[in-house]
Amino acid sequence: MQRLAHVLLVEILAYQFASPVRWIEIQDVLFLGRNTKRFIEIGPGPTLCGMAERSLKQPLFAECSVSTLHILHNRNEVYYLDLQSATGPTPPVAEITAEEPPTKAAEENPVSANVPIPTRRPLVDTPLQPLEIIQSMVAYKLKKRLQEVTASKNIADLAGGKSTLINDLFGSLQKEFETTIQEGAEKLSLGELGSQFSAFSGTLGTQSIALISKMLSTKMPGGFSYSKIREYIQSEYGLGPYRQSGLLLVALPNEPKSRLGSEEEAMAWLETVAKEYAERVGISYEAKGNEHSSGPANVTISSAELSRIRESQRALAVQQMRSLAEHIGFDPRECERELVAANSEIADLKEQLASIQRDHGSEFIYDIRPVFDALKARLYKSWWNWARQDAFELVVDTKRSINDAEVILMDELRLLRLRNCASKEILTFLSSQVALLMDSDQHSIGHASLVLKSICRSCEHHIGEPPIYKIFGPSTRPSATMTQSGDLLYDEVERSDVPDMESYVAQMGGSTSNSPVICLKERTSAGGWVQSSSLTELYIQCLSDICTSGLSFEGKTALVTGCRPGTVATEVLQGLLMGGAKVIATASDFSRESITLFEGVYQRFGSRGSELVVVPFNLGSTVDIKSLVSYIYSSPVDGQNLGWDLDYAILFGDPMSSTASGIVDTVLDESVLRTNATNICMLIDCLEKVKAPSRTSASTTRVIVPVSAATFNEKNNVWHQKISVAIEATFFGNSPQPSTKNVDVTMAAMGWVRDASQNNLDGMVACEIERSGMRTFSPKEMSLNILTLLHEGIDDIVQDHPVYADFTGPDEQYFASVRNLGITRQNILQASSCRKSVLSGLTEDQSSLYSEHTFPYNKHETTVPLANHSVSLMSAKTYAELEHLQYLQGMVNLDKVVVIAGYGEFGPYGHSRSRWEMEAYGEFSLEGCIELAWIMGFIKHHNGPLPLSTENYTGWVDTATDEPIRDIDVKAKYEKQILEHTGIRMVEPELVDGFDANKKLIYRELQITHDLETFETTAEEAENFVRENGDKVDTWENPDGSWSVKLLKGAVIMVPKALQMNTVVAGQLPTGWSPERYGIPQEIIEQVDPMALCTLVATVEALVRAGITDPYELYKYFHVTEVGTTVGSGMGGTDALRKMTKSCFHDTEIQADLIKEIFINSPGAWVNMLLLSSSGPIMPIVAACGTSHVSVDVAISTIKAGKARVMFAGGFEDTGEGTNYAFAPMGATVDNMEDRARGRTLKEASRPCTTTRNGFVESTGAGVVMLMSASAAIEFGSPIYGIVAMTSIASDKEGRNLPAPGQGLVSVAREVHYPNDEVSELYLDVKYRRAKLEGWLECIDEWVVKEETGARRDAQEIRLAQGDCFDQDRFIGKRMTVIHAEADKRKKEARDAWGNEFWVGNPHISPIRGALAVWGLTVDDIGVASFHGTSTQINDTNESEVYCKQMEHLGRTPGHALPVICQKWLIGHLRGGSAACMMNGVLQTMQTGIIPGNRNADDIDPEFRQHTYLVYPNRSIQTRGVKAAIMSSFGFGQVGCQMLVVHPDYLLATLGKDQLDEYNGKVKLREGKSCRYWQDTLIGSHGFVQTKDSPPYTDDQESAVLLNPLARASYDPVSKSYQF
Repeated sequence: MQRLAHVLLVEILAYQFASPVRWIEIQDVLFLGRNTKRFIEIGPGPTLCGMAERSLKQPLFAECSVSTLHILHNRNEVYYLDLQSATGPTPPVAEITAEEPPTKAAEENPVSANVPIPTRRPLVDTPLQPLEIIQSMVAYKLKKRLQEVTASKNIADLAGGKSTLINDLFGSLQKEFETTIQEGAEKLSLGELGSQFSAFSGTLGTQSIALISKMLSTKMPGGFSYSKIREYIQSEYGLGPYRQSGLLLVALPNEPKSRLGSEEEAMAWLETVAKEYAERVGISYEAKGNEHSSGPANVTISSAELSRIRESQRALAVQQMRSLAEHIGFDPRECERELVAANSEIADLKEQLASIQRDHGSEFIYDIRPVFDALKARLYKSWWNWARQDAFELVVDTKRSINDAEVILMDELRLLRLRNCASKEILTFLSSQVALLMDSDQHSIGHASLVLKSICRSCEHHIGEPPIYKIFGPSTRPSATMTQSGDLLYDEVERSDVPDMESYVAQMGGSTSNSPVICLKERTSAGGWVQSSSLTELYIQCLSDICTSGLSFEGKTALVTGCRPGTVATEVLQGLLMGGAKVIATASDFSRESITLFEGVYQRFGSRGSELVVVPFNLGSTVDIKSLVSYIYSSPVDGQNLGWDLDYAILFGDPMSSTASGIVDTVLDESVLRTNATNICMLIDCLEKVKAPSRTSASTTRVIVPVSAATFNEKNNVWHQKISVAIEATFFGNSPQPSTKNVDVTMAAMGWVRDASQNNLDGMVACEIERSGMRTFSPKEMSLNILTLLHEGIDDIVQDHPVYADFTGPDEQYFASVRNLGITRQNILQASSCRKSVLSGLTEDQSSLYSEHTFPYNKHETTVPLANHSVSLMSAKTYAELEHLQYLQGMVNLDKVVVIAGYGEFGPYGHSRSRWEMEAYGEFSLEGCIELAWIMGFIKHHNGPLPLSTENYTGWVDTATDEPIRDIDVKAKYEKQILEHTGIRMVEPELVDGFDANKKLIYRELQITHDLETFETTAEEAENFVRENGDKVDTWENPDGSWSVKLLKGAVIMVPKALQMNTVVAGQLPTGWSPERYGIPQEIIEQVDPMALCTLVATVEALVRAGITDPYELYKYFHVTEVGTTVGSGMGGTDALRKMTKSCFHDTEIQADLIKEIFINSPGAWVNMLLLSSSGPIMPIVAACGTSHVSVDVAISTIKAGKARVMFAGGFEDTGEGTNYAFAPMGATVDNMEDRARGRTLKEASRPCTTTRNGFVESTGAGVVMLMSASAAIEFGSPIYGIVAMTSIASDKEGRNLPAPGQGLVSVAREVHYPNDEVSELYLDVKYRRAKLEGWLECIDEWVVKEETGARRDAQEIRLAQGDCFDQDRFIGKRMTVIHAEADKRKKEARDAWGNEFWVGNPHISPIRGALAVWGLTVDDIGVASFHGTSTQINDTNESEVYCKQMEHLGRTPGHALPVICQKWLIGHLRGGSAACMMNGVLQTMQTGIIPGNRNADDIDPEFRQHTYLVYPNRSIQTRGVKAAIMSSFGFGQVGCQMLVVHPDYLLATLGKDQLDEYNGKVKLREGKSCRYWQDTLIGSHGFVQTKDSPPYTDDQESAVLLNPLARASYDPVSKSYQF
């Protein structure tokens, strides 16, 4: 029989290979007349079995009884394994024992050498049903849970009607079942669809096998192959081949999200899948046991024998290893000996470190660590810009305080600041403001110009004069009280006896007492110090000179250490900068907060020629001392050194922050003395040594060492006395002469100084000290005392002999106050404690007599504020308020004026409101915090019983805990998290598809040098490997039907590696934001690119800000063809593109119709499909970084052309792995690694227009503006946020650098200038144009009268001809309608000619000038410029040049600086969406009058000083209002864009009183609707985004609506919707 089977098989195969397939005849031979009992197929799948089964069901084979079996799927039947298990287990093999007699322990504990694996009882194996495969593949393809894909559902519903998904599914199913699926099958239930595959073989097809294999190869740990997992399922769960396939089908839609790390994890995952499979098919697994095991019998070996075998194997391995080591000349012990030596050295170092710690304490090592790093040095020298900013603010404040403008003149410090920075630029700026105010028609503003003129004259007199240091009174004193409840309250109040600094000088000189309060002491021959009357008198004269005439430090260089907020050191720093010195200041704390202090000091006090360098420095480190001195004196190399020769060094010790509690730990003794005494002496010694080689008589450095002789903490005073003694002994010893040659050292003992570090108790102590007759000082007063020592009058004395400055007060009183300090503090504490005890007793005794609310000693109850969530629409002014603009009434064609009726965005700070709060105010309001906390999922609104109680509650609850939280507490609890996870920050992988900028995945191509291990795959995949690798791969089929693949020597593979990207930050959406929370359906979220979702949210915000809560309301006023979109992007759906690219490269499954999300027009289409349902123009824009700008330009052109009345414009952009990697080589994006080395934080990454700008920061988000014709907005009652007066787009010249911005935009100011061009001046005069317009209108009215007369005459003639059958009135009515329509058209054309477009085509009037003149404005009325400001070197330089060239050519008043807004410092560069967000910010500036500053502008590029038409503010400035704003964008690919926006007041002034009142009423109603909509969103009444399920018309109405331009929708109160 075996020989016969062999011959038959060979013959059949030979015939099959050599001839055409004749399977029907083969079946006839096999099954007819041969009494065949079993048909066994050998191969990967039961293909022939299935075909045979279908044939055997035919009548021809009715007499045949044949079992069709497959070698793998019916293994038990093929090999008769079921029969073997039924006959019982195989007899055990004889036990093998060891040759040597085992020990007793070994006998008692035998070791099993072959332990049988417990298995489950096999379950009856049943073939697969088609429905199982269909459900699994549908669930997998549609990313749904298997439970959702029930037999009663159809594919059309499950796929949401999307044809691309349906086609993909049916294509896969047809390949799986190898048959054609009938048309319309998508509407059949899955059960009905499965029943159509009657010839199904009951096994997996090619598609399902491929999907399962791919899942195993990409999600399972290495080695967990297709065959291995089947073996595991069989042994673990007792499932046969069919049921194994069924379980794997259940596993497919439940695949892990990422590759499992170990087989244990894989088995745990498989366990959950097995449970789900059992539940679905209604089976249960038997418990494991050995009773049915068919494996070999137990063979046991004693433990002694097993140990002997193991030892023998180990000895053999060691011997082989040693032989190989000797062969190659390697000593295995060498590394071990090196390790022993290293460990010994480490032990010695640990012992040394331990001894230091035992001696000085662990804090000492921390306190002396070096921190100096020249790379981190911050340089500030843009005093010229901060002076412009101060001058601009002064002008703004003067205008805002018109009636009290003289108050400005009383701010002496502010005026001194301007005088210290006096230059031709500042003088030109102030003069321009005076000229502009003098020309103003408003008398009150003209009055303010007189004040500015006075300031201007003062600055003019100081041009060329050196800047001076000077302070102004009055002085302040401590004021502290103790409340009834024992609380201490402290404040600073003015000293009534010291109203000015002259009085201060008199007081210090002793005019109000018997002796001077402060004095200078000289050294006696005995070595002591004694007060010198002559020196003190000289000092007081110098002090008086500074208070009256000031002190200049121009051309001087200085070092100041120990600066902290509110300290004397900081005040000294301010004084030096005010006097024009170049100062290097050290910061022991180099945090962002500390650096901000220095930035603020320079910006407020830096005078002409001053510079400030801030470096990290630890005074406790000798390494830092040497590095600092070297940095100061070494010649500059690549900006690493200063090359200064110090004139002054004012050395403050580091405050003893560790002793703030008043208890000095003895282990800190050495650290405190080192920081405040020893190393100060060492620093002075280093200065002496570095100056010695080049010493001249003029190079002596004045060193002042201020020592806090007294503090309000008595225990610290002991330390200050020790420090004073140490420094004095070091520099003066017993000699009356200075101990150094190149430095002159002066000690200054500071008395009682009230600084920012003191608490309320210290303040009370200060009051008691003053009551005892001692004088306490403010930091400002003490800094004056110290800086007076730098007066030239003191210089002469110090060069001759040492001086000791005593600023403590009379010795007797001072020492008495020091002695009594402890008693004073104790008395205060006892009094406070006593009052608290009394109050506590009263509370206990009388609580029964009073209610909680009436008890008289309770603190006053305060009202807990609630958040006021509102949407503030642009408020319109009344007719009377616009009276000064009524010269514009009737001057423009409202159909061709385009206004912004709404705006929205969704970006790094959420919506436009929260972004504006951070941009304008630098912090979130209560409402802003709540909004972002809701967006990020920290809180949710609750209404009903709380989960853990029966109490009803309405308000916010914490999402994680469900605990209630008050409005007022949201900011305190969540603001830190909100700030950390909004705006520009470290790239968060969960927000960008797992991309980690610190580990950027890159593949390296390698050619292998030896054969690799084999791995399993499918037949199709094996063929693919051969197709690519050819003879460098070997493949073969395994007995179980799987295929093995082995890569051979020479094959090329791709090996993953991770790169550290230099750019690790981006402006990302708020972490935790959820489209579902916004009301977007889950089915949309799953299929739409994230940027489309952002665009939806931004569009809804724009609608809500337009007062529209249902987009279909638009069709009550406009036809569906009159609403369109031009929303675009620079790159489109990059998330979808990223997924598609990864899928191609990694061979992973993707959404079938994912490619549609890559297209740039898709988000605009989604907006229309889900929200608008319009049939108007849709024109997606692609213009890189200028996309939103071009989008607005196209939208405006569309409206002006009459193709639409409402347009949605804007853009979106995403950031991620691809752009991060691609921008870096260009040097376009910021290098965060360099920034980190320079000590900059991530929030500082974007620094437009600064000296250190280092590239732009990518950002994510979308911005949308809603544009309307002015006539449409007024009819609709939409708020008007701004008039888009002009848009212009320009390209650049020839070049090769595509990304580089150019000067093409300068052309927007193009105009020809002729001397005395009166004609152009006439056209620019609105009064002249009005006269011309009125003449044209009169002609049109005359034409109307003439036409009306003619119409009546024609009617009479026709009546005479036709008789009474002619309807004369009807004829006249129609003619009148036509005549008046034509008249209206002509009037609009007249307004175009003399209003909107009078300047078009005139070479003498530029687009900017003409667009402004339409509204009666000039180039001087542009109040702000919103820069593209990307923080790149080229863009910011080019943009500044463009603006200055334009302003100069247009004749803007010289010096009339234009404040610059650089929004990208906050949110980064949204590229396609950046201009939309910029426009939103400009509109908010117009709405509030606030010009937001660039808070990252620490030092403006000195190259920009030449741009006198610009000022770069770094703080927000409140103005009286902005009449017009100009903004620009520069996109890759020569896209230059500029836009001019005018305040809406100028449009509303064109309306009559009744029309304006009606419009204002509509806007008010819309504001209420918008507020309610936003509030209902927050409390969960409805989603923010309410997607539409149907258009506003039925299918039957569609054609009629589209073809009728007058078709309008109306509100249906029943359905609560707008319908046609």
